Amino acid sequence: MRTRSRRWVLVAVAVVLIVIGLIAAEAIRRVVEGSAEQRTDAPFYVLPTPLPTAAPGTIIRSEPIASVPTGSKAWRVLYHSRDLTGDDIAVSGVVIVPDGPVPDGGRTIVSWAHPTTGAAAKCAPSLARDPFELIEGLHELLAAGYAIAATDYPGLGVDGASSYLLGIPESNSMLDAARAARALTDTGASDRLLLWGHSQGGQAALFAAERAAAYAPELTLEGVAVAAPAANLSALMSDDIVNLSGTTIASFAIPAYEAAYSGRYSKAEIDGILTPLASRRRRRWLRCAC
Repeated sequence: MRTRSRRWVLVAVAVVLIVIGLIAAEAIRRVVEGSAEQRTDAPFYVLPTPLPTAAPGTIIRSEPIASVPTGSKAWRVLYHSRDLTGDDIAVSGVVIVPDGPVPDGGRTIVSWAHPTTGAAAKCAPSLARDPFELIEGLHELLAAGYAIAATDYPGLGVDGASSYLLGIPESNSMLDAARAARALTDTGASDRLLLWGHSQGGQAALFAAERAAAYAPELTLEGVAVAAPAANLSALMSDDIVNLSGTTIASFAIPAYEAAYSGRYSKAEIDGILTPLASRRRRRWLRCAC
């Protein structure tokens, strides 16, 4: 009996060591390949001049990503979207799908919107060593067979005006990421869409849900899920302005709103929103990064 027990213990230990080894090997592979990709990312985000106009969701450029979770395949993408005024812009992001047969009817798309990472172009999740790290529930979604489209938002990745907490351009980029996933070959992405976002991304997902039927009528919205959405911005910034979270949000949001609405309101009107101290600090905020 003792011999049998020892045998089972040894088998269990061996299985645990194998699993740990596989996890460690996967982590090392992703770090090594991710670091190598990160060193060569920059040219991918340089846009053609001039940028040819195209329909929202049209692919500008794509490339495979090597540092993917086992059992998946992914691409870094640049695609067309629309800004606050409806002008054509370029947005970056990633698309990741299970590496297996496409089911009948295609894969449902989950368009993921990430939480705050910063307001500078270099803060884009797709530029990170692990471009999938912020996709909450990634492994569960892949195991369930979903295609995942993860936008960076306008102004992250590709140089451009910040869209921080601007619901229209953020939601456009989220819906157009789903269109880009469908435009890529080998994704098997269908017209069925789920929206999923956290914090800043929760706001983007709510705007996208509200606007999907008008902006992207070819997509069939089947559900939306959000976590801690940035919904009541006045309360969010007022209540938290005394701590690091609130000042960080304000440092990203105020310059973005100032630039977005400068054509609609005079400088005096915009300055009147801020206290004298905040107005003096605004230039410093513009340099805030990730």
